[in-house]
Amino acid sequence: MSSLPVFVPAVSNQEAQEMRCGYRSKRCELPRSLKRNGKLHRFCDYHRMKANVNQRRVDQKRREMTQKQTADASVSPRSTQDASFLPDVAWYDDLDPEDLEYLDQLLSSGGVENMDFNGGDRSDVVSNK
Repeated sequence: MSSLPVFVPAVSNQEAQEMRCGYRSKRCELPRSLKRNGKLHRFCDYHRMKANVNQRRVDQKRREMTQKQTADASVSPRSTQDASFLPDVAWYDDLDPEDLEYLDQLLSSGGVENMDFNGGDRSDVVSNK
């Protein structure tokens, strides 16, 4: 039997690169897979499968985060104040009402120099300013 020469069309370097998988992280020599319509996918079958699995994983994480955020928002509405800025009530539990009144006067009057400690008129006190 004689073997007939097989005609192999010459493929340019650019055409060969266009037929090769477009995976970016590492050069892949496998050919690109075909779509149903006959056009080429970007990746070979192996890298398409890996990309699809990875995309499903990312989509699943995104769905879980969205569900968690909506559940958190519906369970406990966020207050307009941060808890770290709210006063700690434990430090003044042991103060009696008279002490609280004194502190209220001190804070509302603008300082100790304007306070009336004896319940009298402050017009006789001369300021040393």
